Amino acid sequence: MAKYEAWKGKFNILLVFFGLAFSNGESKIKIFGMMPVDSKINDEGHQTIFTKKYFSMMENIDNQLRLFGAGITNKTVVSFAKKNTDFTARFSDPCQDDRVTKAFRVEPDSISNYSAIVTLNLPFINNDENYLICTRDDNKSMMWIYQDSYEWMKFKMHKKPTTILPTWLQILFIMCLLTMSGLFSGLNLGLMSLDMTELDIIARCGDEKEKKYAKRIHPVRKRGNYLLCTILLGNVLVNNTLTILLSDLTGSGVVAVLSSTAGIVVFGEIVPQAICSRHGLAIGAHTIWFTYFFMGVTAIASYPISKILDAVLGEEIGNFYSRDRLKELLNVTQKQIGMQYDEMKIIEGALALTQITIRDVMTPLDDVYMIDINRKLDFETLSEINQSGYSRIPVYEGDRTNISYFLYYKDLTMLDTEKNLTIRQVCEFYNRKAVYDFDDTKLDHILNRFKSGETHMVVVQSAINYADKDPDYVPIGIVTLEDVIEEILQTEIVDETDRYTDNREKKPRKRHLKDLSYFRQKPSANSLTISPQLAVAVYQYLSTAVESFKSEYISEGVLKQLIQKPSNCCRFKLGSETKYDAPSDNEAAGTEAKNLLYQRGKPGDFFILILQGKVEIVIGKEEMVFQGGSFHCFGLPALTDEVTDQSVSGKPNDSAAVGRATMQRLSQKEAHYKPDYTVRAVTDLEYLRIDREMYKNALQSTILERQVSKKSVSKDCGLNETVPEDKQSPGITSSLIELNKENKENSTLISKTGSLNDIRVEMSPLLKGEAEELNTTKTSSNI
Repeated sequence: MAKYEAWKGKFNILLVFFGLAFSNGESKIKIFGMMPVDSKINDEGHQTIFTKKYFSMMENIDNQLRLFGAGITNKTVVSFAKKNTDFTARFSDPCQDDRVTKAFRVEPDSISNYSAIVTLNLPFINNDENYLICTRDDNKSMMWIYQDSYEWMKFKMHKKPTTILPTWLQILFIMCLLTMSGLFSGLNLGLMSLDMTELDIIARCGDEKEKKYAKRIHPVRKRGNYLLCTILLGNVLVNNTLTILLSDLTGSGVVAVLSSTAGIVVFGEIVPQAICSRHGLAIGAHTIWFTYFFMGVTAIASYPISKILDAVLGEEIGNFYSRDRLKELLNVTQKQIGMQYDEMKIIEGALALTQITIRDVMTPLDDVYMIDINRKLDFETLSEINQSGYSRIPVYEGDRTNISYFLYYKDLTMLDTEKNLTIRQVCEFYNRKAVYDFDDTKLDHILNRFKSGETHMVVVQSAINYADKDPDYVPIGIVTLEDVIEEILQTEIVDETDRYTDNREKKPRKRHLKDLSYFRQKPSANSLTISPQLAVAVYQYLSTAVESFKSEYISEGVLKQLIQKPSNCCRFKLGSETKYDAPSDNEAAGTEAKNLLYQRGKPGDFFILILQGKVEIVIGKEEMVFQGGSFHCFGLPALTDEVTDQSVSGKPNDSAAVGRATMQRLSQKEAHYKPDYTVRAVTDLEYLRIDREMYKNALQSTILERQVSKKSVSKDCGLNETVPEDKQSPGITSSLIELNKENKENSTLISKTGSLNDIRVEMSPLLKGEAEELNTTKTSSNI
């Protein structure tokens, strides 16, 4: 305000100077200048503007001007004449007939030296017309005169600004347009980012809400170009309308552009796209009515454009993944989807199934276990096949590359090795021809072949091409169903019979297979033994099902000798003068002469296991009759008492303690076992007979064998530890020889083919002392 007063004073002095210069001493009113009163802004927020040449005033609005000049009094009135822009007038020219406005009196309170304020309210005139100022005193007798026609004494009018809509409604429309702009932007990202492939996947395997949303969006999204044109056209239309309304509201194009840009960027782009990028499916489904509405509104423009795009660019194609991209997608999203590593490997293996050939997974021919077609199916051959661990075995004839049949191990289970059959006879009977396939066959093809049931093993052959003749086909390996499954699982499958954990790297595997080589021994011409296959079955049965013959009491080697000992293998033939082939005492012979193996109430200190044939059992006073057959055993109490007593089983890891406890119980028993049943042969029989004394000797031999093994380890390693069962000496004889060497005895113990009876007779002094300690009392048969 102080600055205004200072300029006002200077301007008054300047006007007085000009007034004195141009007044020529007359007493008429002379206006030398004017300026808008900028300290007061009118009700509409606009003020009078002075350009370089003239004043510009808003129509029909009170505008205040400060007049500077001479002769201004409280009776001075002002009026205006409307003239063309090229009209000129001089001071004191009359304007009585040219006035077009009413008279405006100066404000008495504003009169000062050479200045006064007047409030004007002028109507609008065209741009090519000006208002010229006319003045006089408020006296009707006086004439109106012009105040010159200088540019700075002219007035132009501009229209009063108006808005398209009421202000409150315009603000509401601007907010709605911002919301629609954001919705269009979000739908553009949310809907268009959902390609048809992904939408189909969600519709099939998403949760219930996702399936519902996908089904709503699918009809709109499948018309991709039409949807795209609708969204973009609607977005442009909304943004332009928003800018126009802001310009109309603010009255300034610059302000409108800046404000619309800021609003569209923040509320029309950033915020909605950030939300729709995460929840586009749900937002698109809930606003589907909005999309349908604008598709109809903009159809006149968007539909033709979409048809042109369809014709030029073609229909929209969804995203598809190659095998490599799908694998990488699974690897990248493994943590997010909670997939396990093994699941990932299986999927990768399945995806690579059509890319891998059988040559890549086959077992080379040099590493394949095969068997000659002319080989006999004796016990040795069966044992070798069993040790190999394979269920399907290629059979070759002559050369290993000439594979003609596949032999299944299950085909050999019911064969009798004593029939002298050959591999050829078995193969020709089952007629399992070898199946060939080429080395470039894909795994998916060979898997379908395996699934058809034709075979689970294929011989892989490779073609050797020649320029002058037909190619030769040479077998190079074997591929099985297990090889294909391992490739799918991306890991090695190791079953209980595999020799290697990895066929490619040939890593050996520890296998715990029973050593059946002992049963391969051929008996002498005059001795009576059972077949090797039957001996293996008897061994498995006794060592697992009969408590007294388990490894805690009888070692593996001793049990094998008991089974193969000729004196223990007996036959009984009905109607034959020689009723049984094994030596026996008179009492036992008399009993069996009546076809009786056991008779109720009569002593019988021996154990019998029926191998072949049938027997009749009569039990108790009621004489209940039953029939028994193979692998029925009788007379077990004749050998030992309840060996699973708590005093014995309390030390399961100390086999020697178990054996000693059993020996002590045998020493305290009566001499004979009297059965309460009768066993009669009804067919020819083959059975195993072990008497009480033989069983005692077997227990003694087991104890001594384990002591020898323990002492041998202690001597060699300096450790007081027990040798595991599978590391012990396979037989009784070798243990006795080692013990005899340790004591430097020169007496001969026994040959490697000696019997248990020989061991009893030819026992060294050291073993005799051990036996005397165990046999302090007579054996009894009260079991």
